[in-house]
Amino acid sequence: MARTLAEAYQYASQFIRLAPLTFASPPAGSRANDPSLSIGDWVRNTILAPPFYWRWNRATTPLGVLTIGLQDYSLTFAPNVTMTNATNVTIASNLLTITSAAFGGTTVYGAVVTFSGFAGPQLSFLNNTTATVISSTATTLVCSYQHGNLAPTAASGTELIKAVTVASFGWLEKASVTFGGVTKELEIKMVLGEESTQNQPHSIACQTDDGAGNLSFRIMPAPDKAYSTILTYQKLSPNFAATSDTWAPIPDYMFNIVCEGVLCKAYEYLGDERYPLSLNKFLKQLIGFHGGLKESEIDLFLGERLAMQTQAQGSQIRTQQGVMSRGLQ
Repeated sequence: MARTLAEAYQYASQFIRLAPLTFASPPAGSRANDPSLSIGDWVRNTILAPPFYWRWNRATTPLGVLTIGLQDYSLTFAPNVTMTNATNVTIASNLLTITSAAFGGTTVYGAVVTFSGFAGPQLSFLNNTTATVISSTATTLVCSYQHGNLAPTAASGTELIKAVTVASFGWLEKASVTFGGVTKELEIKMVLGEESTQNQPHSIACQTDDGAGNLSFRIMPAPDKAYSTILTYQKLSPNFAATSDTWAPIPDYMFNIVCEGVLCKAYEYLGDERYPLSLNKFLKQLIGFHGGLKESEIDLFLGERLAMQTQAQGSQIRTQQGVMSRGLQ
């Protein structure tokens, strides 16, 4: 995906008479460029959350070989990295670039980095602050960082950049066990209890998640053989750090749906009476584009959203009636 949040915002602005959705100096406790960033997060989260599964957002990982009689298994999706040997620091247009001859490690888009050990009046402001990674190679780290421009400044090489990777695991889509050349699909559950009886597993649940990429999975019943297990999952939706961020992993050919989602939330933010109809259009376009949901899944997904839409419409009608009644007095 090469299209950015800023492009979707520009599309929506044509329908809201150029009303601003970004504020460079937001109230205390808010992010710069909100509500645009929050609107983008809501749209992308909606597209990537259950019940929508996508081929371009799918990944697989082995859970490993099951131990006879053992139900719970741990898996880590987010290894953390400490990068060193910084040589140069630059900030331009809220993009922080740090270079090195060799960092000794790399991280991924969306990781949160913390800085320490930066010396001197020009770079010490970085210490104990955080930034969100845009790109990372063995020699260059680029982050979103809200700060004034900084001309290229030499670093001492003793700095520490600790990267905490945002977990890639979003939700479990499929799972299977294999033994003796025979593979069986497992039923996905939200939670499972303990079971001492050993038999061929038939269910699996993501039992715990600490938010840092460390998860545990429970098998039901306790396995009676050393089954090998494969998990298929949908990746987690990243959050926007700047309006220049792309809509990845959503592909460009879905940009029209993304724009409709941004527009409907812009209507909601501004209290525009077009919000309920725009929300309905966005959800129906999303369901239609996916094309693989069962009727029961569609009903469950739309049930709560349509109730919200009805509530919004009722509020607007009451407001309009109030205005009309005051006009008649």
